[in-house]
Amino acid sequence: MTWSIFAINWLELNNQVKADIAFRRSYANAHGPFLVWTENADQSGAVNFHTAIGGFLQSLIFGYGGFRIKLNWLEFNPSLLADTLLINFIGINYQNATLDYQVTKSQLLVKLTAVESSKITVYLEDSNQKRLTLKVGDRIVLKRQKVLISTELHQQM
Repeated sequence: MTWSIFAINWLELNNQVKADIAFRRSYANAHGPFLVWTENADQSGAVNFHTAIGGFLQSLIFGYGGFRIKLNWLEFNPSLLADTLLINFIGINYQNATLDYQVTKSQLLVKLTAVESSKITVYLEDSNQKRLTLKVGDRIVLKRQKVLISTELHQQM
């Protein structure tokens, strides 16, 4: 799990090279043929080591995905491994809104797929602080950048 957390931290510091190295080390503990994770890369220690698996998933979501949960918004600031062309994050639920994200070297696609109530409005704010209102089915294509997702609950009188 240590290398996964290092990858997240290097990405937070905008050091892609060191992040990629740490990320690749993070899955050295997965061994074939069924990719069972062990506590140590030499296959010693605990077998089916869920802590390492969890760290690996966190490095994908919070590292390369760049997801940060803030008090009033969800931040998404994606990165890609040097030899990766595309990554999808499907079914990310935030404040009763479900979104899909697709990241390429140059683009970010955000799609609002569901909202649990018609009383909820979902907003996307880009790096230029342009705020868009999202409707279910909307597909927003932007240059790859940090975006913020926020919601507003409307009370009926």
